[in-house]
Amino acid sequence: MSATAPRERKRQIHIAHEASYATDPDSDGSSYLYVPAEGITYEEQTEILDTAYSTSRNFPTESEVGAQGHTVSFSVPLIGLATAAGNGTDASTVADDWLDLILEAAFGIQATTEGESVTGSTTSSLTTADSNWASVQNLVPVHIASVPTGAERTQWSQIQTSATGTTTLAPTLQASPGNGAVAYGIKQYRVDDDGGPTIALTLTDDSLVYTFLGGRITSLRITGEHKRRAMMAVTIQFDRRSLDASKTSLPSAALLATTPVKMFRSPVFFGSTRIATRMVEIDFGFAAAEVQDTESTNGRGGYELVSIAPTVTIEPLRSNTYDGYKQALTRNPLLVQLGGGVVSGGVLNSLALHLARCEAREISYTAQDGITRNRLVFTAVDRIEFSAGVASAFLSLARA
Repeated sequence: MSATAPRERKRQIHIAHEASYATDPDSDGSSYLYVPAEGITYEEQTEILDTAYSTSRNFPTESEVGAQGHTVSFSVPLIGLATAAGNGTDASTVADDWLDLILEAAFGIQATTEGESVTGSTTSSLTTADSNWASVQNLVPVHIASVPTGAERTQWSQIQTSATGTTTLAPTLQASPGNGAVAYGIKQYRVDDDGGPTIALTLTDDSLVYTFLGGRITSLRITGEHKRRAMMAVTIQFDRRSLDASKTSLPSAALLATTPVKMFRSPVFFGSTRIATRMVEIDFGFAAAEVQDTESTNGRGGYELVSIAPTVTIEPLRSNTYDGYKQALTRNPLLVQLGGGVVSGGVLNSLALHLARCEAREISYTAQDGITRNRLVFTAVDRIEFSAGVASAFLSLARA
């Protein structure tokens, strides 16, 4: 009788941050976190070094094994925080989960904010009891107790000014939140020059467990189509892989702590213009490079994030307005909301991306079901200064 073949549905992955490059942070795997990944693939990238010895015979000579390398790719559904950071609660009190580990490894900088109740508001400002909760350029999800006409239950915006308990916002909210609204706390990610900590990953492939070390995220892409889940595709380049019988305490696979984010009530703002779109694709445009080191086992001393060049693609209904964006090379902030943000079971479950300045550099046309649409590709460029003497935050990605 033949042996049972390995099966793809019997794969799973766990991840952890490395304290030092390519060093396993936990021998038995108990501190690794389970990742609800889909479509897991991995690629062997061992280099084979050719030789051309002179042997008096006109044939190739035996090759040598060179540096190893491995790539693991997978997709995950986006989720908000496991519990919402409401009035007086800082998002720092919500334990980091697998998505936090991925985002911190990708971007490098995590900051948190505190939730605050709203005591007064307009569509462009909030007044709160606490005068110290808000920082300029932070993102904020404002949750309205009752669903307003023509607006999201939760509306995301960016703080423009903050003084004496009153903050101003852009883009403006679709509906004034009113008393009883809550500006929820967030976990927010911004870009460090060389990325965050490297990743250790275990891949359980049916009955086999492999440990991958020295991982750097080399590709990160978010896709959200109407009526579908918002998904993030991740590719990680690793230094080495080993068959690992010691990972006996990996956490059990678990269902999502929160419902996956779905693409309802998820607007896009280019400046102050609200754009309804069939889909959103966010490609963060990572470029990573090896730190070359002849003393290390595989000839590298680490990976560093050397650049990030985000692009955002959307497909709104055909309009001549969008042609004008390219003709004038219009530059504006871009805000993308993912998920409507309805508190259920103590979970807000929404995310937002803010790019400080974008250009609509590619405008084309497409058709679906007989309807003509524009295809707009926004390219992020550096704003340099938010205001006089204040550096602009190039990118902000937030969970609530």
